[in-house]
Amino acid sequence: MENNQILETWQAYNVQLENLVNINRKVVADITQLKIKSLIGSMKTTKVTAILIGFIWVFAGGFLLTNLCMYSFSQISIYFLVSAFLQILITAIAIGIYLYQSILIHRIQNSENVVDTQYQLNQLKISSIWVFKILILQLPLWTTFYLSDHFFAYSTPLIYLIQIAVTLLFTVAAILLFINIQPKNFHKKWFKLIFNGIEWTPILHSIELCKEIEAFKKEGVEI
Repeated sequence: MENNQILETWQAYNVQLENLVNINRKVVADITQLKIKSLIGSMKTTKVTAILIGFIWVFAGGFLLTNLCMYSFSQISIYFLVSAFLQILITAIAIGIYLYQSILIHRIQNSENVVDTQYQLNQLKISSIWVFKILILQLPLWTTFYLSDHFFAYSTPLIYLIQIAVTLLFTVAAILLFINIQPKNFHKKWFKLIFNGIEWTPILHSIELCKEIEAFKKEGVEI
């Protein structure tokens, strides 16, 4: 009889202990989710600032180009027009991506589902890569916007060579970066050097925290 009582007491203790462990895991998982929301929330100010600056740049640039084309088209360098237009277009595309990221950040901060959070974090990571890839295409444009017929008419062969070399260098750099900036190169030093700071680090930390929550789920903790 005593043995049965001891066994029942031991089993009851094990159940209570398991419940306590599960409760602790649930608390840790909830705290981890709060950390994710806090980390991703820290990116909001940067995104909003980028959107505002981008809007100002696109609006001011578009206004300037429109007025130049309307009143001084014959006097404007075609190199300037094309370079400025492409820069404005690329910036506008980047603004669209930043707006999409702001929506993702809002969803993550209001999400209670780990699977949804993981998906949105992955989309945030992919879009962060793409916005950099798109903006990097502006590199060669910074070497052509100042060109004009006067430049080609009065520059020396040396100046020509320097201009070609610089434009070619920036173009090759932009193409190589656009091609090679991919998740598969994440482990490489140059990739980590480029993707660092508030635009990237919170995403990586949040993804790792999501893996911890997923581990709790596999152990049977309801989250």
